[in-house]
Amino acid sequence: MCAIWHTASHDTIFAESTLIYVQSLDKAFALPTFAKDFKSLATRKARPTDADKRDLKDSRFTGFSLYQMNDNWLHVRKLFSALTVYKSSTSAAVQAAERDTMMVIAAMKGAATDPTPWLLVLDYVLRDCWQAILKTQGSAAQGSIEEDARVIFSNIFSELCLFAHGTAVNAIVIRYPLSAQVTGSYTPESMAKHLDAWYQMLYDFDPRCANPSCLRLLPNPSTVKGKLKFRTLFSVGTRQARVGKHGSRAFISTNRLYAHPCLYTAIYGRK
Repeated sequence: MCAIWHTASHDTIFAESTLIYVQSLDKAFALPTFAKDFKSLATRKARPTDADKRDLKDSRFTGFSLYQMNDNWLHVRKLFSALTVYKSSTSAAVQAAERDTMMVIAAMKGAATDPTPWLLVLDYVLRDCWQAILKTQGSAAQGSIEEDARVIFSNIFSELCLFAHGTAVNAIVIRYPLSAQVTGSYTPESMAKHLDAWYQMLYDFDPRCANPSCLRLLPNPSTVKGKLKFRTLFSVGTRQARVGKHGSRAFISTNRLYAHPCLYTAIYGRK
């Protein structure tokens, strides 16, 4: 039962004991599905077909989909590689984190009975990677070249975390297709109608924009009733930067506004 996958970057061996432990926690954990999805992630070397040519507001980038998940994952892989370029001593920690991240995403994609607890595992993997990276770096004097490099390094890692979360969210959402009542009628108008019921509660919970660098509050529900066609530009109920830093990922893409759509669209119309 021990599974071995050979990738272009390095050989990855998963001990049988690890898989047995996972199955002890999730009796229905699907190993064949896990192996298939892991291989798909491990062999992803380029953005999906025509991704470089698509517009910023292309539907493949503005809605949850396998296409967006694959594009996000390519960003994650390129950002992992960028970390080793800036600091070769981080190579071992980065390779281990990339492997573990692939395992987590593969579990979320279809192998695990319930994918949501694996979000906690993903954050642990990313935190563990960052702590390992920090151990390879010495102190840097303020204003020094080393400090400037550390800022760049930190920006790359933040972008990596953003797109890793975007990959995970897409992996979870696409497991739950749109309901039959919504399929074929998923329009801005129908979405606005359902938003009326949710927006007030989410606004009351946290009216700030999802982007921490934005100081504006979201539109007051009383002033935008029935005019919520623009809602996918915002996130409510969470203080999370979906946008990230375009400059930090410019070497990968220039046509991605954010790593994933507003989480509200993951709720509306799903089974």
